[in-house]
Amino acid sequence: MKKKNVNLPIFVLVIFILLVSIGCDSTQQEDVEAIIDEKLEAIVSNSNVAASSNPYDYVKGNEDYEYIVDQGDKALKYLLQKFDSTNENGLTEYVMAVICSEILGENQENRTWSSGREWYESHLSGETEQGDGLDIEGRIVDVYIAALDSLVNLDEGLNGGMKYISIDTSTLKHLRESNKSELLKYFQNYDVEVMDASFDELKEKGLFNEETLSLEGILLSIDDIKMASDKKIIIEGSKYRSGLGAIGVNCILEYKGDQWEVKKAEITWIS
Repeated sequence: MKKKNVNLPIFVLVIFILLVSIGCDSTQQEDVEAIIDEKLEAIVSNSNVAASSNPYDYVKGNEDYEYIVDQGDKALKYLLQKFDSTNENGLTEYVMAVICSEILGENQENRTWSSGREWYESHLSGETEQGDGLDIEGRIVDVYIAALDSLVNLDEGLNGGMKYISIDTSTLKHLRESNKSELLKYFQNYDVEVMDASFDELKEKGLFNEETLSLEGILLSIDDIKMASDKKIIIEGSKYRSGLGAIGVNCILEYKGDQWEVKKAEITWIS
């Protein structure tokens, strides 16, 4: 007797699911692009800054601008396509260039271009600054929140009686200014004061006890960040309480589902 092929229906079902998934992804991208167009129009049509000749006045503190930047690679890809499809070179293109530049992590203060079209042409020729070239899934702020949180929970003896958590955000490469408040707010979950300060700044504030040579809280900082892939990052960080109460930590993070998770965090040195 000839055996029936029972695998065919399963194969057809798998193909159907894949096609539906691809279709959903395409629809979602189209939705994002439509929203980006809408928000771009809102930015350049802002009557509150219409009299300004400085394009940066249009994006400063603008929620529509922040939304587009937060779309990361999706926004970058779409805006580059818009540049390619037109020869326009007005305010809209300047704002598009500012958005692309920030997504790429370029230093805005060192920009050498004076128009959106000039930025785009420099980008095509590879002349624009690419920062450290960090291109990852998800958001870098979520990477830092997960890594720093793991620091807090290692060697918890250093946390005893802490009155505050200080994070030296100057050590957090690629972190946008607009995301710093989000990061600091997360650590309020520990029910202590949270601040953005370096060791020297803590001393200036009088928060370093000169008699015990220790802080009344803990200081978290990042020493190095390396991208193993767009879904795997290795971070070297430290937690400081005193000269004889500090640890260094190696933290490996992976992007799973839609979030960054700590796969492994281990102490590499103790003082």
